[in-house]
Amino acid sequence: MPQCFTRDFVEKFSQEVKDSLQAIADKHDVRLTLKGFKWSSTKVEMSIDGIIEDALTAISQDEQVQFNIYCGTIGLSKDYYGRTFQWNLNGRRMTTMKIVAVEPRSHKYPIICEDQRTKNRYKFNKSTIMANVGVLNG
Repeated sequence: MPQCFTRDFVEKFSQEVKDSLQAIADKHDVRLTLKGFKWSSTKVEMSIDGIIEDALTAISQDEQVQFNIYCGTIGLSKDYYGRTFQWNLNGRRMTTMKIVAVEPRSHKYPIICEDQRTKNRYKFNKSTIMANVGVLNG
């Protein structure tokens, strides 16, 4: 048992929690996401969001429609929706990210990508996407 929480311990601990959540989510056909993770030397706080997989299909369809409408406002074509790329997540591991949504009101990080292993979502700017996915022809 640690006497105080360290960054290394918290990173390993949070990964174990995420892996456990994934097993539970798979068992019950839901998506569970660890959110609001905060820690200090003596305390760890986290919350969990859950959504039913069937609802995700409807959300995904809405996000694709929104992507098609707003992708041009941030300089992307419709072809970028669903594209994947490899990303070094926090310097710890390579993961496959998938472009799943766009937030047109966000000027700094308008592109939403999903980690294909954990299903966690991350925000990216256009230059990062262009550097990792590249320019699509068409």
